[in-house]
Amino acid sequence: MAVIVAWYYTWTGGFHIESPVIDIGSLFIAVPIGQLVAIHVYRVVEPRMIYLILAGAFFVVFAGMFFLFTFFAPDFPIFIPPT
Repeated sequence: MAVIVAWYYTWTGGFHIESPVIDIGSLFIAVPIGQLVAIHVYRVVEPRMIYLILAGAFFVVFAGMFFLFTFFAPDFPIFIPPT
């Protein structure tokens, strides 16, 4: 998810280029990067209970942020409704 957001804001904010082709193309870059990172973590990291607890905590925090920002959006450009 972070790669998609970074990709979008690099092109629109950094280079002032807005294109649906670039937005959709970001998925073809972000998904393989995410999969490669996941494969690396799967092979290298030993499973421990703390990782499961951290993953659950991140899930709960992000779900809470999703619901909170849906109703009380902060004043950031990413939260501006499309026109």
